[in-house]
Amino acid sequence: MTVSNAILQGIFLGAFYAVLACGLSLMFGVMRIINLAHGDVAVLGAYIVLVIVQSTGLSPLIAFVVALPAMIALGYVLQLTILQRALKGGLLTPLLATFGLSIVIQNLLLLQFSPDVHSLGASAGALTTESWNVFGSITIPALGLVVLAVAVVAFGALHVFLSRTRPGWRMRATAEDPDAAELIGIDSRNVYATATAIAVAIAGLGGLFLAIRSVFDPVSGPTQLIFAFEAVVIGGMGSLWGTLLGGLALGVAQTLGAQLNPEYAVLSGHLLFLAVLILRFGRCTCMTVRRWTRTSKLFTGGTGVVALLLASVPLVFGPDIVQKTTTLLILILLAAMWNALAGYGGLLSVGQQAFIGLGAYGTVFFAGLDIPPYLAMVLALVVAGSLSIPISLFALRLRAAQFAIGMWVIAEVASIAVRLDQNLGAGTGISLSQLYQYDPSYRQAYTFWLALALTVVFLAAIFFLLRSPLGASLQAIRDDEDAARSLGVRVAARKRLLFVLAGFGCAAAGVLIVANTLFIEPGSVFSVQWSAYMIFMVLVGGLGTFEGPILGAILLFTIQTTFTQGGPWYLVGLGATAALFALVLPRGLWGTIEERLGLRLLPVGYQVVEKK
Repeated sequence: MTVSNAILQGIFLGAFYAVLACGLSLMFGVMRIINLAHGDVAVLGAYIVLVIVQSTGLSPLIAFVVALPAMIALGYVLQLTILQRALKGGLLTPLLATFGLSIVIQNLLLLQFSPDVHSLGASAGALTTESWNVFGSITIPALGLVVLAVAVVAFGALHVFLSRTRPGWRMRATAEDPDAAELIGIDSRNVYATATAIAVAIAGLGGLFLAIRSVFDPVSGPTQLIFAFEAVVIGGMGSLWGTLLGGLALGVAQTLGAQLNPEYAVLSGHLLFLAVLILRFGRCTCMTVRRWTRTSKLFTGGTGVVALLLASVPLVFGPDIVQKTTTLLILILLAAMWNALAGYGGLLSVGQQAFIGLGAYGTVFFAGLDIPPYLAMVLALVVAGSLSIPISLFALRLRAAQFAIGMWVIAEVASIAVRLDQNLGAGTGISLSQLYQYDPSYRQAYTFWLALALTVVFLAAIFFLLRSPLGASLQAIRDDEDAARSLGVRVAARKRLLFVLAGFGCAAAGVLIVANTLFIEPGSVFSVQWSAYMIFMVLVGGLGTFEGPILGAILLFTIQTTFTQGGPWYLVGLGATAALFALVLPRGLWGTIEERLGLRLLPVGYQVVEKK
């Protein structure tokens, strides 16, 4: 393929990405929320069209017209039942609610349609086979031309709607200032529901093109989501025509990367996205204050006793219980790290799986050099954790949604790099075979003690860090970064310290995961599911509390061990639970207990109480 033909094919591919991203851009522009279920909604649209085609024999394009009212109605219902309430909870609540919705959609589709892949390419007839050669070396596929034309028409129609119609004016006014819009009689609920309905309908259109141009299955949504995110950010978040141009740029980057090596296609798009982020986003009643209560003193002292009791688990219980308890410790470690980032630093990451994967694969790499496996784990922890320092130089230049998406893409880049290395098993996975030299009981015991030691060390590090004056400055940064900077707080240095600490903690979790399971592969260890679990544990347990993530980890572990045999229904329940907590109990379990009972077992801040 010539370079000119690669660019043209990239434009056609980018048009598809732009259609996928259009609804995401609209929702962010109007409501300022990150919809993590957007890709799954597109896949749901593909399945609705598939059912209509199989039932009636209609062409996919006509079937989409039939399905369009259902997609619009789904958008209205989604906004009025879930997103409207989630909007009141700030950035994190919609994140958790849409994460839960994503898990529910994926696993309901899995239950209904099985994991088999599907395609509507054959049903589309000549649309997928017809093409024309121009100037000998340039190919114009019919499908690519249709997708490009539909993308331009969709973006043009949406532009006219927003700029020339009364509903569009109301939508723009609400996006600018919802409170002011309410004062002049604009119903923001109806505006948001209309925006979501349009976004879901366009996502369904993206799902249609996905089904025609390739194959899809129930878990195709997250991949489409990240491409849509990249198109939105490359073009400019909230910019409609920018999203179209961003999608085209992403598609061209991928096809040009494929010119060098087919395996570089997706990686090239990720690198373009990261480069754009770097260039664009780098820049009184008498009262007394107290920290300790009698209960908190007793409980904090008792944690040492609990740690000692846990250390005896391998001496009392069998390997199965030891392995499960190791898994619990890993979950606690992960929850504590994400809570440190988001709860005390305001850094909302969905890419911490980058450090998990690097820690796991680093262990395999060093063990393959004939280094004793447990020493290899320590080296992998140090190296993978240290990588957080150069990564922070880029990542911490970003804020809010850009930081979240940027970290996710960094994780994807790391995953692709591992897949390209045959010595690390490429995409098929690899075993930590060096641990087989140990008796299984001893191996489980050693791994458990290492997990316990690392969990205690990192929890203690967070505890004492947050109790220091440095911890107070971190919470000030979380609450208002600009105000903290104006008071002389060294914002960049404080955030970097927290970021690096969380990087080392997640790398430690990755080391423990491969030691506990003995096998890893990129699709699982670099999966965004790890970040989803961290978000679930922290927000269900209580964001910004020390005890909450531990409680959330115990809850998630209990759900996993109790309902994991239920297959997809377990994940449906997990996603629904996450969404329910986001909407009904936004402070989480421990946050609600603290608020209502004033119970603080491991205090890291101060409490203002009336002096008696």
